[in-house]
Amino acid sequence: MDKTPCPEFNREGFEMLWLKVNQLELLIQDRTQVKRSQVKKEIQQKPRENCCHALIWNEGKGGQCTKHQADGLYCRAHSRLINEDRHKHGTLENPCKRFKDLPFLIKDPEPPRTPEIQKQIPREPAPPPPRPAKKKSPTQTVDHIKREVETQLKKCSTLAEVDNLTPKKIQQSLGWKRLNKGMKAVFEETVNSMVSTHKKRLQKEKFPKTEKGESESDEEDEVECEEMTISGVVYLVADNGNVYSNDDVNQYIGRYDKSKQTINHGLPEI
Repeated sequence: MDKTPCPEFNREGFEMLWLKVNQLELLIQDRTQVKRSQVKKEIQQKPRENCCHALIWNEGKGGQCTKHQADGLYCRAHSRLINEDRHKHGTLENPCKRFKDLPFLIKDPEPPRTPEIQKQIPREPAPPPPRPAKKKSPTQTVDHIKREVETQLKKCSTLAEVDNLTPKKIQQSLGWKRLNKGMKAVFEETVNSMVSTHKKRLQKEKFPKTEKGESESDEEDEVECEEMTISGVVYLVADNGNVYSNDDVNQYIGRYDKSKQTINHGLPEI
């Protein structure tokens, strides 16, 4: 641009000054465009040291994250995404399909090729998985049976409920799928014996015993009893010597021995 003296401050001078400004602006734009055309973008060829190994989108071209390593080989943000399985672009060691051909990826070295074909060594078969341990069968004893039968009998208030209490139901309540060897006979005998005893006791409470007369009508005769204190305890003693509980007339205790003034518990009721 030619150096010219400063124009006068009038219309012609203003137009000349404005023209110079436009020329200067065009010149600056031309020089800027030339510089931009001369600058070539450098394409990454090697992985950056001490930078995160995660790949970024980079307008679809792919690139290495420029943040410093904070958690192993990754920055904090990419480490969290990789741990949560939310990073889609991959890493330098394991890129996604779109970025698998980038020149700066870290590839595993190929094994050396030899002209001779190496024979494949047969691998030993993997050992079979361990078999699951067999569950031990529950302990089956007579005490277990008695406790369970007593528990079930306490719930029975009628003879019908007692009749329905079979060995099979007791076995189900105990959770025993199978009985151990030699346990079946003992199991059935124990259950049936306890159920039968309980059934007799319920029948005795519901239908108390009475002595039958010899008459054809089998009318029930009352047995006269008197209170007697034996060894500090009050009992009811009948004329025939039978001793009953003072609280329950139907509860037979034994036979009264007048000579010794004691109760013989081993003698049957008459």
